[in-house]
Amino acid sequence: MVYDTIQSAMAKNADHVIIDTAGRLHTQVNLSEELKKMIRIAGKAKAGTPHRKLLVLDGTQGSSSINQAKAFNEMIGIDGIIISKLDGTAKGGSVFSIADELKMPILYIGTGEKPEDLIPFQPNDYIYTILNEIFI
Repeated sequence: MVYDTIQSAMAKNADHVIIDTAGRLHTQVNLSEELKKMIRIAGKAKAGTPHRKLLVLDGTQGSSSINQAKAFNEMIGIDGIIISKLDGTAKGGSVFSIADELKMPILYIGTGEKPEDLIPFQPNDYIYTILNEIFI
């Protein structure tokens, strides 16, 4: 599927291709190997791809998401993070731990289920929102 998708996109002169995998845990060996294979196949379909590998983390997982992010980074090398489900959790502080631990950019956060709820991560706005919830 990865190879065919990239080949089709090139034939159609598409500027971007997004390949979204099924959710997986870093402890699932078969799915982890499948993910590595997908990356190798992308490189065969077009040299130098994939250009970016983004990890989507569940914001409700708290500090356990750090271990997951570390494992995926070691496995495939992650270029950035998206953190979802930050609309209904008090565990949003893990965002800072992940960024500090991995020295990796958090690109977007999800604050709901609609497309417009996936917003660029703005650290100052995020800190203000957390502090506002605590003190006001």
